[in-house]
Amino acid sequence: MQETSREAYASINPQTLLGEIVYRLRESATGLTCDALEIILERSHQSVSSCIRLGVKRRWIEDSGERQPTRSGRRAIIWRVLSGKLE
Repeated sequence: MQETSREAYASINPQTLLGEIVYRLRESATGLTCDALEIILERSHQSVSSCIRLGVKRRWIEDSGERQPTRSGRRAIIWRVLSGKLE
């Protein structure tokens, strides 16, 4: 990992952001795209997507199998909390 990447990662406190992401996904009836989470949380794509990836690795977050257009019109994964987890 590049030094600048380590510095950026350290500056965002991913545990707190991951907690926010999980909370928002649990509150959503249908799940949310990374793009929607970026808007809701007012955070960068890099911050949100890296925390989603961490949640996937920890088996807290999963791909719902559904897709939805983003602001750019591209189809994106709708993420949700892994069934039966974090309840």
